[in-house]
Amino acid sequence: MSGLGGLSSCRVLLVCQDNLGDLVFASAIANALRAGATVDVLARPDTATVARFMPGTNQVHAVPAVLAINPLVRRGRLRAFLAARRVLKATGYDVAILVGKNWRLGWLAKLAGIPVRVGYAYPKLKRFLTHVAPLPSRQQPVVPALMTLLDALGETERSAHYVLDPAKVQAAREQAAIDVAQLHGKTRPWVGLHAFAGSPTRCLPLEVWRSFAQVLSDAGKQVVWFGVSKELQRLRDVNAPGLYGDVLGDGSLDSTIGLLAHCEAYAGHDSGVLHIASACGLRTLGVFAPGEPARTFAQGPGGGETLHRVSPAEIDLQTLVRAFSDCFPALTLADQPFPVSPPTTPPL
Repeated sequence: MSGLGGLSSCRVLLVCQDNLGDLVFASAIANALRAGATVDVLARPDTATVARFMPGTNQVHAVPAVLAINPLVRRGRLRAFLAARRVLKATGYDVAILVGKNWRLGWLAKLAGIPVRVGYAYPKLKRFLTHVAPLPSRQQPVVPALMTLLDALGETERSAHYVLDPAKVQAAREQAAIDVAQLHGKTRPWVGLHAFAGSPTRCLPLEVWRSFAQVLSDAGKQVVWFGVSKELQRLRDVNAPGLYGDVLGDGSLDSTIGLLAHCEAYAGHDSGVLHIASACGLRTLGVFAPGEPARTFAQGPGGGETLHRVSPAEIDLQTLVRAFSDCFPALTLADQPFPVSPPTTPPL
């Protein structure tokens, strides 16, 4: 197949029903193809907002997760699957790019009559594909691995990072500015924090994050906490200083993106929020304990640093503050240096 870049009438369906961070990573493909193809996205309803922020995205199909379909037990899933098939078939896509391993999505693309279907060589998925890319290495960064899907199509366009559309981010920022002005105003530099990850075993104790927020506040920064309401309530329960995203905004992803765009720095665990912040162009400090930093470090245009340890117990307040100071030297020295004690010298 010839490359997609010269086919201005080509309709591409980018399929990603994985987690929020995975969808942010998939924006690298939309960014690579934005000049030469019409790109639509199929995502879950709870993540579809982020798909609307992808560069060049024309339409977003918010489809309930395509999971096991048993017509005798899961009639709702079957109806949703058949409805999605009808919509995709009527749209007439030329190419489907599948970034995950869910074979049912490959089946859906085939049943919808999409003639070219590319994905990774997962055993159950590849039987539904016309073009197959090698399985990605666990040591390879996600964005370069995604570009191998374009290699399989003979496509030469590339993106070095994931990114959200700057114009759409700016619009969300302006809307958030209205809400912020009504509530608190903005007089100090904002630092966004997210103290949670997909697994509690990969998270620092909340007391470390609370103390870190106090250090930032004492240094003249305005901490803004991000997360879902139940996460933020846990921070309120320990009296973590700062503003809270679900109070500044309405808790939606649109609001979260707008508020993140007001931040001058961001630090948080390996999570979807980290990748949204990075895709908005923020410089970030990603905290991995342990996670997979070689693969899922923040890969947005703003760059940043990674703090990696094999367990949360190895990251105390001093370690976190020092890593933040190294990542944001201009910000941390703008008002006053953070109170970081010098490392102790072990006795001889």
